Amino acid sequence: ALQVTSRPTDWRPEQVVNKTSSINSELSETTLVENANAEAGPALAINRDGRMALAWMSEDPTKPRQQALEIAIRMFDGKVWAEPIQLTTDDMLDTVPTTGFDKNGQVLTVWMTNTSASITADSVFDQSLAKKFELAYAAVDQDGKILTSGKLTDDDVFDFNPQIATGSDGSLWVFWQSSPSASMIGTASAPNQLKCARWNGKTWSKVQVITEELTGTIFWKAVINRGDDIRIVTDGDLDDDLSTASDREIFLYTYSRSGWKKTQITHNDTSDTAPMIAFNYGKLALAWVNNNQRLVGLVGSPSQEPATWLDEKSGVSVWPALANGNLLGNPGGNLTMV
Repeated sequence: ALQVTSRPTDWRPEQVVNKTSSINSELSETTLVENANAEAGPALAINRDGRMALAWMSEDPTKPRQQALEIAIRMFDGKVWAEPIQLTTDDMLDTVPTTGFDKNGQVLTVWMTNTSASITADSVFDQSLAKKFELAYAAVDQDGKILTSGKLTDDDVFDFNPQIATGSDGSLWVFWQSSPSASMIGTASAPNQLKCARWNGKTWSKVQVITEELTGTIFWKAVINRGDDIRIVTDGDLDDDLSTASDREIFLYTYSRSGWKKTQITHNDTSDTAPMIAFNYGKLALAWVNNNQRLVGLVGSPSQEPATWLDEKSGVSVWPALANGNLLGNPGGNLTMV
């Protein structure tokens, strides 16, 4: 999404549809947008009452592609999907949406927006352009009305990859990376930062800095049990050299009123990456890809030895299939990976 290429010759504008087809006697599939941009980045949120919201990067066919990328959402009331709501209609580059329901049932969407209005097909993603990326947001009520919108960040660093997480009590936080050096991967000499803010139903809290020491982090996930019971899992590189995978380890960040505590989960000489995290009936569940060959995981104390959950014997190609997977807790105590 950071490199805006020209439209190919066979490009066709996206179409909003509502087509449902049966996969089997128990499952059906609903298509909501056809011909979507290849990097639309769809994000789905599900509320406790069965309502859903889908956010994606849409493309306005009346504008040059560099000014055409907008953020849209569609809302599901439990019966039908409503028409799209355009959260942006400007000439800025808007991309990478994340969305969730807050405690009031509002849909809160956060995305990356570039404050430069002069991006062209020849624009180079350099440090100057990267530092113009900020995080924007919009809150939409159950009737589809935009209640409020604005900028969450306004600084001179590269803000990217926002992730919304919600708790069982309706609490909603957003987490993101910031890079003073405008790099997507931090180094020992120029590490990246992990930040967050809490939504109170009307506005954002003061931004918190979780860590200023992200080095070699490629994958990370955040999860909330309820309220301030928050965990973030990341991978990281110990020797500041991505070509040596054996020192890639997994780290856990735990929130408390006194601040954020960092715990190193893995201590071995094999590659550990692509972590996933969930709360399952209040119990913490962690999983990650080990040595590019197996998915290991644990439920409960993160200090315990992980067990093998999936490997080649299971008939599953773990890597890169689970490179950006998600771990979900389900009723009955089961865990699902998607």
